[in-house]
Amino acid sequence: MLKIPSSRRRIAIYTAHLLKRQFTAASSTTTTNGDIQFNNLSELELLPGNYDLVITSFNTYPYESTITVVAPEGAYLIYDDFDVISGSISYGESSTLSLSIENVGIESTSNIEGIITTQDPYVILEDNIVNFDYINAGEISQSNDSFSFSLLNSVPDGHSINFNIYWYNQSNNLMY
Repeated sequence: MLKIPSSRRRIAIYTAHLLKRQFTAASSTTTTNGDIQFNNLSELELLPGNYDLVITSFNTYPYESTITVVAPEGAYLIYDDFDVISGSISYGESSTLSLSIENVGIESTSNIEGIITTQDPYVILEDNIVNFDYINAGEISQSNDSFSFSLLNSVPDGHSINFNIYWYNQSNNLMY
């Protein structure tokens, strides 16, 4: 629950939004005593990661902050970034990328293998496995190796490629 300070004479009406990638995951308005409570968060099945909290009201500056939602147990891995190791991501070219992932869970994990897939008809995966050593909770780690793919000559200009990554730990357990 958030407590919004207000004057003793009158409680202003504030609206709070919890956003993920600019989409509203939850919203609420202040109660008569100035509290904001997101009642439906347990029903939303929020994925771990960073969310933007934006609180607004009439004739006021908006308040913006980032809050981190963590997994209630274990490690929880999310994609962070990539680096082009070789090649260029353009039509008819082969590219080799390394990945960075973040552990937003509450426990560390080790010996992670990521298997990369795509349904994109313009992409040919050549090496689709990346490995990571030890990743502490709350840290970002770079892959030990890279994965590679080629783009067909027929790929349209401005085409976006979606890759899926499935994480497995040393016990062969699927991780998220």
